[in-house]
Amino acid sequence: LEAHVHTGGTAGCTKYAAPLPPNTNWSEVRRRLVKEVFGQKSGGVLPKKSQPDEAVDYSEDWIFGNCLCATRGLCKPAECAKPVRVTKLVWQVTVPINESYSISLNSTAFHTFNTSGLSPNSYPPLYPEWPLKPEAPTMRSDTLVIFHNGHSDPCDLRTCGIDFDGTIDWLNRLGYDTISMQMPLYQCNYVGSIGCNHDWFAQWAKQGANVMRFYLEPVIRAVNYAKDVLGYKTVVMAGLSGGGWTTTMAAAIDPRITLSFPIAGSMPCDFRHTSWDFEQYCDQPWAQVANYTSLYVLAALEAGRSSVQVIHEADPCCF
Repeated sequence: LEAHVHTGGTAGCTKYAAPLPPNTNWSEVRRRLVKEVFGQKSGGVLPKKSQPDEAVDYSEDWIFGNCLCATRGLCKPAECAKPVRVTKLVWQVTVPINESYSISLNSTAFHTFNTSGLSPNSYPPLYPEWPLKPEAPTMRSDTLVIFHNGHSDPCDLRTCGIDFDGTIDWLNRLGYDTISMQMPLYQCNYVGSIGCNHDWFAQWAKQGANVMRFYLEPVIRAVNYAKDVLGYKTVVMAGLSGGGWTTTMAAAIDPRITLSFPIAGSMPCDFRHTSWDFEQYCDQPWAQVANYTSLYVLAALEAGRSSVQVIHEADPCCF
């Protein structure tokens, strides 16, 4: 992969890392990137913890999005619902600021199973038609999809839940088990005294704190949990907007993510756009180790790995 970068930078990105040379040792680049994200004491090794700090099973009435009678107003949404099992997962990430002070933030996720044996047929449109022999959602495959939300609007606890935009329901109906995740300080991770303000991290980053851990450590620990505890063999990751950026970063540092779909999450720094958030700027310390073009290489470096970047030319927001 060859990248041509303008030497003068772009508006909003006055300096950023140049492309790496053809003879680059990409495994070493990944190790250095992991050290930049997780700290020098990590030795370039990803966090190993597998168990979440909290795991709670509960049942939720799931409204299936393919139930046409509800979308057409011909039946009540409750008629298109069945109870499904959900596991709420919480990871606590603690980052030292100095010898006497640390910051801890929780990251909430939700694990749900394949609902293809329970969801109604799309037709007829006048009433929900349920399977004659419904099968309760359960782990039926060795593949898990992690879907990461982005900078949601509203950004606070009003959007705290399993399925912000219907993506999880769609994936479950297709037959995939999922873990849905959210950005730090957004949705279920909202902290009222801070707000949905990623610039809040800048003050701690200036003191040398590894604040990128708040973005990426929950994903790595979710992969650990999926493979070491739940027994999934294949982990796929997708994300939208800020979740697309997280997907790109996570796939670059963790080769266990065999297929990734970052959606409207990033582009090389020599492309002009104005939708940066704190964690995404091209002069961030992590970007001095591996710029976006390098992240794309790392996300598909090993045999059997692929990354599919989705960017819409008419995107009114971001890329």
